[in-house]
Amino acid sequence: MDCIEILLNFLISNTDSKNYNRNSAARILSMLIEAAGFDHCKDHAIDFMNWIYAFDPKRISANAYTFSICYLVKINELAKEYVELNGINKLIEMLDNQCLSDYQIAYNVIVSLWILSDHDFALKYFENPDLDLIEKSIKILDFFNKEKVVRITLLLLENLTNRKQCLEIMSDLNGIELIQKLQQRHWVDEDINNLLEKLWGIFDSNYEEFTSIDKFRKEIQLKTLRWGPVHTERFWQENFIHFHEKDNLDLIKDLMGLLEMDNERTVAVALYDLGEFAKYFPFGRSYLDNIGIKAVIYDVMQKSESAEIKKEAITCLQKLIVTSW
Repeated sequence: MDCIEILLNFLISNTDSKNYNRNSAARILSMLIEAAGFDHCKDHAIDFMNWIYAFDPKRISANAYTFSICYLVKINELAKEYVELNGINKLIEMLDNQCLSDYQIAYNVIVSLWILSDHDFALKYFENPDLDLIEKSIKILDFFNKEKVVRITLLLLENLTNRKQCLEIMSDLNGIELIQKLQQRHWVDEDINNLLEKLWGIFDSNYEEFTSIDKFRKEIQLKTLRWGPVHTERFWQENFIHFHEKDNLDLIKDLMGLLEMDNERTVAVALYDLGEFAKYFPFGRSYLDNIGIKAVIYDVMQKSESAEIKKEAITCLQKLIVTSW
């Protein structure tokens, strides 16, 4: 009986109320499996993955869990097994919880996501806007500025820029502003500076595509809005002229229709855009008055309990009323 089998049997059979020994065993076992390779311990490797993937804090700590996953997903077969078991959903959950209070757990999770982002079978999770996986990964940088956490997060973003849909999501999340903000800091690790320079070049070269009227139209047609480059003052300053065309002007009615959506973020962004349209488009206020926008906004304010929606609704009404905003 080899070490891998001994440790696996221990983990499966151990019922101690304290998880210290299981934490150590899981860490060692994951490293042994990664070193041995899948072909030399296939059955034991899959058994261990089935034991650990769902994460039970009563059996193993979050630190030990994420450490182990880092090593296991280095093996392509186990990476696919982990994704098929919906293990990524557990990492997404951790991004909202344990990762925000422990930089080592955050680092382990981002490392795992970075490795998984190399596989086509995992990319659907990054490309799904409803999961907010990219946004939650970037959010980690609001909590930690340790260089190893910053570096691995940038490596993840670099990997994802190879996928157009992921690049579009990162652009919507104001990726270029994030990079500029990070460039203003001093980094000892030269890899960080190089990654920032590369990412800035990618975002900058795609800026016009992701801030175009076509991108704005696409979002409205999808009926899902999120804060990003096409929902900024700069966008309206540069693109209001396009709304002289009837097809584009009709988008404003579609935008008003989004105020009836259940998604709070979509409603808030729509309110912001309507206010900017009133502010920058000639006769924008009179156009919105004619389609009855004020009554709709008042109705939204009465029905919604969202502070963000109320704030954007009030601001929008102010832009509709005040001529010199």
